[in-house]
Amino acid sequence: MPDPRDVVEHLTIAGFIRRAPHRFHFDDITRFGDKVRRMAESLQISYLTTIDTQLGMIRLLPVPLMIRVYQVMAQQLHWPPWTEPVTVDDRGPAAMLRCSERARKNLQSVAELAEKPEITEAMNIVLKWLDDEARRLSGESPVAPPETAVPPPLRAI
Repeated sequence: MPDPRDVVEHLTIAGFIRRAPHRFHFDDITRFGDKVRRMAESLQISYLTTIDTQLGMIRLLPVPLMIRVYQVMAQQLHWPPWTEPVTVDDRGPAAMLRCSERARKNLQSVAELAEKPEITEAMNIVLKWLDDEARRLSGESPVAPPETAVPPPLRAI
């Protein structure tokens, strides 16, 4: 039988709370932990145990269950909605925004040195696209394209 940790991520309640998008009050921690424990028991979801040298036996519960309990409690207690944390090796919007800005700087410097106007025009189109993408990644409202815009015909350079 496969290891359950390979199929679904398991964490302790404290480990999950560290990932939460807001700080828990002491009463919220006990309420959340109790709700997750009761849900796991009522759904007969198995948990994993591990031994800690200072705390003794610790339960590891499935993360999707804790996310669902958090989502329900967030609506009731007006907590911020659950968001997945951005990890170092995850290429989230922040990393993509930095890459987009770096590409824009490089393309801008090359566009200034271009000799043919067709090349400069093509680079300006890409620069505009990079600006729109940076606006989208940073959460700003995107610029709506004009309704009557017709793309120019393709031509050989």
